[in-house]
Amino acid sequence: EIEAALRSRPQRGRKRENLSNEERLELTRTRNREHAKSTRMRKKARYQELLDNEEKFKELQKVRDLTNERLKCVEDFLAIRTQMLRGLSVNQA
Repeated sequence: EIEAALRSRPQRGRKRENLSNEERLELTRTRNREHAKSTRMRKKARYQELLDNEEKFKELQKVRDLTNERLKCVEDFLAIRTQMLRGLSVNQA
């Protein structure tokens, strides 16, 4: 009867008249066990999702840092080149 009671859902506040106190207690414990198990599974899934997001974030940071470093190299090159071109034009004049 407990398995059948687990599958059915009575309206709120109504007691199952066909179950003894012991059976109701077992039913409550079984439901509580199932709820605790699903809660633990959701917690593990959420934790794994956070770890995955952290990994993605770190990867994005690496890409950003590499892009910034490349941009700085290009800017430095252009600055040096501009100085050299200005130096050549002064010497020619």
